[in-house]
Amino acid sequence: MKEAFADKVIALCGRNGKRVQPGFANPGDRNRASNWIKDSLTSARRYVLDDDVTRAAVTLGVQHPEILLQMLRRARTPFRKVWIEWNVPAQLEAAYAQRYEDAADRIGVLIEALDEEKPIYRLTEIGVTTDGTNQVSAHPFSAVYNLEDPYDIPARASDFDLLQNAAAINPVLMRNVFVGSAYVGKGDERLEAMDGEEAEFRKQQCNALTSHVTYGFTPVVGEIYRKLLTGHYRFEGIEDQRPAYEHYYPLARRILQHNILEFSGTWRIAIGMLALLNARDFVASEEPWKAGKNRIVAGKVVPYLSHHLVKLKLPRAIVEKRMVRQLGESIPRRRHEVGGYWAESRKKGDPNCEHVFVQETATREACVCCEKKRWRVKEHHRGTAEIGYVTKDYVVTAA
Repeated sequence: MKEAFADKVIALCGRNGKRVQPGFANPGDRNRASNWIKDSLTSARRYVLDDDVTRAAVTLGVQHPEILLQMLRRARTPFRKVWIEWNVPAQLEAAYAQRYEDAADRIGVLIEALDEEKPIYRLTEIGVTTDGTNQVSAHPFSAVYNLEDPYDIPARASDFDLLQNAAAINPVLMRNVFVGSAYVGKGDERLEAMDGEEAEFRKQQCNALTSHVTYGFTPVVGEIYRKLLTGHYRFEGIEDQRPAYEHYYPLARRILQHNILEFSGTWRIAIGMLALLNARDFVASEEPWKAGKNRIVAGKVVPYLSHHLVKLKLPRAIVEKRMVRQLGESIPRRRHEVGGYWAESRKKGDPNCEHVFVQETATREACVCCEKKRWRVKEHHRGTAEIGYVTKDYVVTAA
């Protein structure tokens, strides 16, 4: 990798905002947008994902909604402002998606904490156009989400209704864009096999997941769209504002529609990336990296930014399997009774031995042949009473 994507974005922003979208904005607004992007990336802790980490994050991002809900609890950012970038081809490969000729090579997301104590964040996707103009494109809206309480998202940060009305997109589809589908964890080939009850229950699970996230206009860039959509934007150098509005309002709506659909699944993939970033047993993220010492940007000598390379410590298949297992085991279960049983050691003993156990204490036994240990676990209760109870009746029959 010759250059980090953040370095490229900052270099483009350093040219008086001329290479920052939206192109219809006043030069002063584009310049402010350019400064916001540049300052945000410069002040953030920057991570560059290895392709295997990207593929693992995509795999984790398409798990069952209950798995994703548990992943939210592990998706806090290590710093208040984080930049994560990755290779798009690796993402598409893991998602078995077709790559079009005009698809970007790299992309990144800026994640900012919005509260000092609560896990409320804003995620903004930033890319570079591939149509030959080579312009920085920050999404006009962000994903604003709370990792714990779906009902505690600041009202000032949510612009769902305004965006939905402006883009004229069904609100259910708007919600499902966050997870990419109403059937997370189900491949397309299995959709037809789902009966009505299963499909309806899956939608309820997805609704519980998407209740944690909403849309909000991006700072500076999004504010241009907000003012335009609400009739408060003023184009410089134009006496009659009506023709400009009649021309640019439909354009802004088309851009929003395109970006909303293009945003499909980005939030859940980012959640997978953060969950991996916090899994220190599986991921190494402390290695610093720089593309070089200095470079020339707009006639000035500018140092390259320092990044942290994120790599897997174990083979990707093992990391994916263990992460899913850990997340699955953390799903809250209904309160239920567990009968007493013998727990056996996995470290000592011969698995091929026909064990002969003798008592060492009143609750612990050992095999006289291979020294395997086992101990008695008393009957007890497990699970959470808040989500219900499970009662069991046992029928004893002759063998």
